[in-house]
Amino acid sequence: MGTNWDKQGNYQKYNSDGSTPVMVVGSLAKESLEINRMLAKISEPKQLTIPTYEGSGQAVHPSVVNIPNKFGGYQFWMAFTPYPNTNDDYENPSIVASVDGITWVVPTGLTNPVIPPPPNLENGGHCSDPYLLFDDTKLIVYYMMSETSSDVDDVYRTTSVDGKTWTEPVACSFATDGTLEPVITLAYSPSIVRKSATLWELFYVSGRYMYKAKSSDGIAWSHPKQVAHNMPDASYLWHSSVNFDESGYSCLVATWRTNGTVEDTQLYFGTSRDGLLWIFDTVPCLTKYDSLDWMNRQIYKSSLVQIDDMFRIYFSASTTDGKWYIGYVDAVKNNITRKLNESITMTLTTSGQLVTVPASGIREFGVVGTSSGKCAVAVRTTASVDFSVIIVHYNDTGSTSVYEETVIANGAKSMAGTAFDAKTRCFAVRIKNNTASDITLHTTILNILS
Repeated sequence: MGTNWDKQGNYQKYNSDGSTPVMVVGSLAKESLEINRMLAKISEPKQLTIPTYEGSGQAVHPSVVNIPNKFGGYQFWMAFTPYPNTNDDYENPSIVASVDGITWVVPTGLTNPVIPPPPNLENGGHCSDPYLLFDDTKLIVYYMMSETSSDVDDVYRTTSVDGKTWTEPVACSFATDGTLEPVITLAYSPSIVRKSATLWELFYVSGRYMYKAKSSDGIAWSHPKQVAHNMPDASYLWHSSVNFDESGYSCLVATWRTNGTVEDTQLYFGTSRDGLLWIFDTVPCLTKYDSLDWMNRQIYKSSLVQIDDMFRIYFSASTTDGKWYIGYVDAVKNNITRKLNESITMTLTTSGQLVTVPASGIREFGVVGTSSGKCAVAVRTTASVDFSVIIVHYNDTGSTSVYEETVIANGAKSMAGTAFDAKTRCFAVRIKNNTASDITLHTTILNILS
């Protein structure tokens, strides 16, 4: 079995042996909380004029902050990347500012791009997905860089105390969590939440999944952990943007069905009380407009900004002839508050597909959010082999996550399974291969029985 997502977000899926897929399913415990289920637009989309350093005016990846007391004479600042005619040679983080959030300029003394092109442009090297935040004294930009078209994306950070001069970028690091490698390959659009000087959180999406990491300094990050959401199993999460305020977390995510194409991308709004379990609206808050020639192909990376009692969605979109632009719509949270009390099912791999655990290696099936309760896991292999099944509970508190492991099976066997109590809101299931050869799992089922 294999799955691939290329740099343009195209989803590919194949079976190496023609078998029907194996199922890994997690069911979220029932949540009972009141949430605003809808972000409703109150204006029609309007195109923005964004000055780009190469002169095309085509841009993507808006990330906007609203600074009511102003910074450098401007209330609004935006990080973005030019993307002229879908050419990522120019996809380098740039900065513009605005006094009203509508008319954008390059501040005097600033030269774009603030991040120069990476090496090996001829081999597909490029930067992407900037995220901008303000910590009361300086602007901070996180972004991703690949040195080749097939290279792993690395996360970098740069800062500015005046919006004009930017520091030398610093590479972020991600812990390996013991034997597990960081899950940061083929990641998209990292969002950063700064709760304090010593508590930072990073969210990103990759394929069907959404991940969270934590840091005490915004540079050295924990091993990313999968978080749970209620988007349909057939959804491909492409680019997201996460915010945090006193009411909790909010997220805009561009997504489409995996049996569709990028032209089916729609923008959805979601909320979370803890960043571990996300509830997204069942209908999109923004879709492409066939009647507007600057956004008639797809919706792309977006950014949500609160302005007084209103919200503004800054979004990027493409045209049918491969051009890219940034626009905005104004929105409000729906005043209809619904009581959510539902059981949500997460499909972690497609039903029936074989799962391979490499020789002497480990496969981790993503964290499932739960409010504790009875759970069960079952694993079956093709023949009696030596493997272990480990449940990893972790407390998502402070700048690091505290882990507790429970071994529920160990040694030679062809099947293992048990019921257990979820001790924490999040846990993961690890399958450890104790042999020198690859093994395949015919079924792995994870269910919360509450």
